[in-house]
Amino acid sequence: MTGLPGDDLGDDQAVLHVHLPLGSHHGPPVDRLPLMEAGRRDGRAYRAAIAAPTLAWRAGKSRRRGTRGRWYWSTDPADYTVLGAADRKRLVHGPARPGARRTLADADEAFRRAPGVRVVDENARAPDGSRGWL
Repeated sequence: MTGLPGDDLGDDQAVLHVHLPLGSHHGPPVDRLPLMEAGRRDGRAYRAAIAAPTLAWRAGKSRRRGTRGRWYWSTDPADYTVLGAADRKRLVHGPARPGARRTLADADEAFRRAPGVRVVDENARAPDGSRGWL
């Protein structure tokens, strides 16, 4: 943000200037319509639908430039990040809160229901040897 709103703006308005990192205009695509539908019914699936493409997107590896300036998702599982149990819980439920119900089963079901998300392997091995979802 480069400054606060001036006196000429109403009480319910603010002006923000967002400076995105170079190359971010080719960031992860998220289909907004199914995302809006998921958000109305299920906040966990909504969060999973945002987290999955954001974590999967790696310029030139998981996302490759195709013809006519279009970008395509890679079909090679080695191009994607393996998410462990703690990662899946944190992405769907947010930070831990005392007394909050945060089960791994709920988090995993949210990833299965998330629009546009596909779980390739539920027992994938990460480069560090840990296991998780791909």
